[in-house]
Amino acid sequence: MNASAEALLIGSHLDTVVDAGIFDGLLGIISALSALKVLNVNGTMGKLRRPIEVIALSDEEGVRFHSTFLGSAALAGVLPVTALQISDKSGMTVQDVLKENSLEITEENLLQLKYDPGSVWGYVDV
Repeated sequence: MNASAEALLIGSHLDTVVDAGIFDGLLGIISALSALKVLNVNGTMGKLRRPIEVIALSDEEGVRFHSTFLGSAALAGVLPVTALQISDKSGMTVQDVLKENSLEITEENLLQLKYDPGSVWGYVDV
């Protein structure tokens, strides 16, 4: 595999909405991980022409913070720093929730989440 080749991103979102399918979003992440496991077990991972990365995005549905696609916007490099201060109904901000889950995302390092468009071959959302 050419590790410096553009990567194929595969994944989905972690959040869901009331009355959605039981595996809404999560199935895409599990499917991507399962596909990589099969490639690894079969010994074909090293024969790939490009790297594959599993992406688990947050806040596609906008249920908690009423602001959709926060994870996608961060990876695209277009998430405004003000989005870190959006709060949910309990008063917790996006930044608070990230920190509570051991992710130190600050105004200073937010842009480090951005994928360089030249490093991505494609994205499959399952």
